[in-house]
Amino acid sequence: LYVEAVKLCKLRQEQVSLKNAIRKKELEIRAMELDKMKLEMEVLAAKKQFYCARSTPTRPPSYDWPEPLGMNYSMGLEGFSSDEDESSHSATLS
Repeated sequence: LYVEAVKLCKLRQEQVSLKNAIRKKELEIRAMELDKMKLEMEVLAAKKQFYCARSTPTRPPSYDWPEPLGMNYSMGLEGFSSDEDESSHSATLS
C-alpha cells in the first residue's frame, strides 16, 4: 500500500510539472502573439506615414498637372485666351 501511495504521489508531481510546462508554453505563445501584434501595429503605422507622406504634394499645385480622365484640355479655355478680353478689362478699370 505504501508503494502505491508513493507511485501516486510521483504521478501527481509529474502531472503538476506537466501542467506547469503547458502553462509556460501557453505564456510563451501569448508573448509571441503580443510581439506579433506590436510588429503589425508598427507596420500599419509605417504604412500610414508612407501614404500620408505620398498624398501631400511636394510642390504647390500648378496648371501643368494632368487633367482628370475624360477632360478635354481645351475645355473651358474659350474666351480667356484672346487679347480682346484683356483689353476690355483694362479699359473698364481705367
